[in-house]
Amino acid sequence: MTDTWGIPGPVFLALYLGLALIPLAVTQLGLLRLRTGPRTTAPLTNGYQVAALAGGVERVADTVLAAMLEREQVRVDSAGRLYVTPSRPADALGRAAAASIGSRALSLPSSLRRALAADPAMTALHGELAGEGLLVDEGRRRRTWLAATTAYALLLVFGLVRLAAGRGQARPAWFLVGAMVVVLGVLVTTAVFGFTRMPARATAAGHRALASAYADRSLLHGAAGEVARHGLAAYPDERLRKVLVPVRTPPRAGGTGASHGGYAAGGAYFGGASCGGGSSCGGGSSCGGGSSSCGGGGGGCGG
Repeated sequence: MTDTWGIPGPVFLALYLGLALIPLAVTQLGLLRLRTGPRTTAPLTNGYQVAALAGGVERVADTVLAAMLEREQVRVDSAGRLYVTPSRPADALGRAAAASIGSRALSLPSSLRRALAADPAMTALHGELAGEGLLVDEGRRRRTWLAATTAYALLLVFGLVRLAAGRGQARPAWFLVGAMVVVLGVLVTTAVFGFTRMPARATAAGHRALASAYADRSLLHGAAGEVARHGLAAYPDERLRKVLVPVRTPPRAGGTGASHGGYAAGGAYFGGASCGGGSSCGGGSSCGGGSSSCGGGGGGCGG
């Protein structure tokens, strides 16, 4: 009895498994190049680039918010709701944030992050960084995995053809069937990686550029610079930080723990009252547990 296609079963199985290793090896080499990036890159030029490399789209959105607060282009009330001011941002991300907040009349930082994540200006920022090799190019990453999926699909078909030819000659093919099951499993795995969109990640070159930017105080300064590096929890103004990043704490016995406020911008409170901590009241609002009031036109909060 002659061998199928003139190739003995053990030899074909070894060749088949060898072919199965090639797409995986090529894929890993391609992904390694994507994760490494170029050896030399231009320095970062703005805080949004730093934020994108350090924390992705959420960090960029928080940096946009911090910059707008510094420039008094947005205000936030004591409940964390955002309001735009007549002053308009000049950059594309700032304009997108102002449009998102203004279209809803009010918005929370979390909803602003979701709105900016899908904005073309955010896509352009990530595309620019990916083009420079500072972020892993998501499109190329997915195409790399899908190319491997195609290779394994062809290999599975090749195995099926060999299996059909061998069974026609009553050849045992259990080892080939087992190898095809393995190939099918790898095919499914590569397809999952290819069709799943992953968060943007900095390449090795991106991490080097980020380290250089952290040392450049002229690039990262003020509240926006701190947020770009460390997130919204690093906003310098403590009162405003507690509003933007609320921390749930159990209420104190016998105390309300509530504050009544209007708006804040850059850490200063406007248009309302806020009692305690040296704040002043105005405009006839009442503060505290109902027994103290703010005098009209700049009176202090009584206790």
